[in-house]
Amino acid sequence: MEMTSPRNVTDATKPHYRFQDTYVRRLAKIFRRRRFRFIRSLILALPRPLTILDVGGTGFFWEQVGFTGYADVRIVLLNLEKEPVAHPNFSSVVGDGRDMQCYGDKQFDVVFSNSVIEHMGGYEQQRQMAREVRRVGRRYCVQTPNRYFPVEPHFLIPWLQFYPMWLKVLATRYIDVGAVGRLLDRRVAEECLSQLRLLTAEELRDLFPGARVYKERVCGLIKSFTVYDGWDRQEGPLSPSKRLGNAMPSDRQGKTQTM
Repeated sequence: MEMTSPRNVTDATKPHYRFQDTYVRRLAKIFRRRRFRFIRSLILALPRPLTILDVGGTGFFWEQVGFTGYADVRIVLLNLEKEPVAHPNFSSVVGDGRDMQCYGDKQFDVVFSNSVIEHMGGYEQQRQMAREVRRVGRRYCVQTPNRYFPVEPHFLIPWLQFYPMWLKVLATRYIDVGAVGRLLDRRVAEECLSQLRLLTAEELRDLFPGARVYKERVCGLIKSFTVYDGWDRQEGPLSPSKRLGNAMPSDRQGKTQTM
């Protein structure tokens, strides 16, 4: 379960995500490994040189995926705050994924975002981010958790996403089982939870019309979606013959379909 710090998508006084339990850490590592293989297969299918804009991303993520030291792959990390970088092919800029007017249409080869769009707040803000992602990139790849997965991925509380706000605040202030510690301050809890909105497959269809979707599964249940588009003309694992609706040769727990 790839976690994105709230400071990347909102402003100030946010709790810090932390893995506090060995069991949770091991599960997260398994999920990330599957996702990394899929993302890496997408990127390696593209011609070089390559420019990638990561909305709400970190250098640590791309270190794990394995794209450090690639002189012909330039990765730009866009966040509300400056993100530290440790590799010459990484750079960091300050900006807002909902309004990227500093960039022209199709300026980047790929716009990428991992577990960020669900932190945008309301559906209209999510639509704004989706519109900008599609505008700025020749291709895009956006991952987000499935709203209907029975365990909320940030707090690991069953069905938390469907609780009324007062119960969400109560639960996250007193239950400490997930990657996020207890949100002891009520105001911080309310702010963090009000900006967290998980998406359904139908909503992703609306936000990213015509995109392919990679479904990451756990015990047969869909844990998260990765929507992507623009690879149809490329060679490699995502060849032109792999049209919408066909399965991808990534791993047994994931499947690619049309949105």
